[in-house]
Amino acid sequence: MTEISKILSRRSSLNPILLIENIFKNKILYIISFLLPFCLVNSIPCCSAALGQTENSSQPNEEYWQIDFLNAWETANGNHQYALFINLSHEWKTYWKNPGDSGFTPEFQISRSENLAKIELIWPTPDIFLENDFQIYGFKKKLVLPILIYPKLIDVPTHFELKVNLGFCKDICIPKTFYFKSKTTQNTTNEQDSEILESLRKVPINLPSLKKYISCTIVKDGKKLTLVSKLDTEFFKEEKSVKDMIFQYKGSDIWFTNKVRKSGEKADIFNTTLNHINNQSMLIDRSKIELILLTKEGGFTFNGCVNSMI
Repeated sequence: MTEISKILSRRSSLNPILLIENIFKNKILYIISFLLPFCLVNSIPCCSAALGQTENSSQPNEEYWQIDFLNAWETANGNHQYALFINLSHEWKTYWKNPGDSGFTPEFQISRSENLAKIELIWPTPDIFLENDFQIYGFKKKLVLPILIYPKLIDVPTHFELKVNLGFCKDICIPKTFYFKSKTTQNTTNEQDSEILESLRKVPINLPSLKKYISCTIVKDGKKLTLVSKLDTEFFKEEKSVKDMIFQYKGSDIWFTNKVRKSGEKADIFNTTLNHINNQSMLIDRSKIELILLTKEGGFTFNGCVNSMI
């Protein structure tokens, strides 16, 4: 439990003095220069594609949502912290990186970049919605999505254009495309910086030491492959009790369906079926399997499927 306590302490470390020092250090520099007031985890390498017409960093759309792409601060190692702010009208929602049984998968694309190595989308733990027997992962009211920009060379200006495809749903669903330019991006306020830090605290924490509390095996039944994951209920209780588990495979050819949960005295058991895009026999790379546990206190991730015992 000592190792677990050390890892769990990382959640509180997302509100560190170092982060705040970085923010206010840069704020002071901006003020001295008479400028306006002003990481986790999907990486997108710099790519080349036609974006079309670019627009401003703040974009009102109909009466259902407001979206802003803002520049926050520079990190200690020279990366740039941006964030996407999405405010939603009553009962409207947008989706997490994995929308669940139904919905739009958000898409982000970079082009026309200068000195850009990659960007990192730092998704906070989503909420769970049930709609017509479908389980949906997403956000209502507001989403603050931190986006970390990695330059190729430190202390060299980094410019880029960002294309974002999102889905917004209430009684109907509307796909929308937005274009943002780093050169016209405005700076965040102190209040918005606090919102980014709060969103970073909600990012699922990787717990590699949980192998003795989670077992993950793949069972073959004819041509069917089932992933069986067991959770120790003595560990996952109270604030750590699991509301749901999301299964992901780091690759586009394999996905999971038919998730079933069975609760026992000593273990929670999740079964799910592995599927291949061409219905062909599968060679599973266990290291690419990711389990995301949604709990009362936030989220945890467990990478790799191993034959460990509870």
